[in-house]
Amino acid sequence: METFEEHEDIIFKGSTLNSEQIIEKIINYKDDSNCCLLSKFTINYLVSAIEKDKISLIEKSFREFDKKGLDIIDFVRVFLNIIEHQDNETLYLIMTLIDFFRVISENLNMVTFIKYTDVTDFICDV
Repeated sequence: METFEEHEDIIFKGSTLNSEQIIEKIINYKDDSNCCLLSKFTINYLVSAIEKDKISLIEKSFREFDKKGLDIIDFVRVFLNIIEHQDNETLYLIMTLIDFFRVISENLNMVTFIKYTDVTDFICDV
């Protein structure tokens, strides 16, 4: 069986890039307004993107799960479906959502499931 190291080069839009080059492209990627997406997508950006009308959608999505809350996978999926974003922003939004989940989880002593009230409490505290 071949290892990842043996196939470190990946085809990326017609050119061959190794993993370091891909990471560099992710870090330096800019949108149409020349804004670096890695810098744009922060927890503060995420909190500001959650408008009043989205709060009810978030609450409804959390209600679909039982009382224990959402794990990180469902948390990311729910927010990806609610927060408007362009296709080229998806990776950066996912990274921010993972960080958002981590921060809330750490505030709650490393829980693995987050409830709706945990999210709204965090937003109110920010």
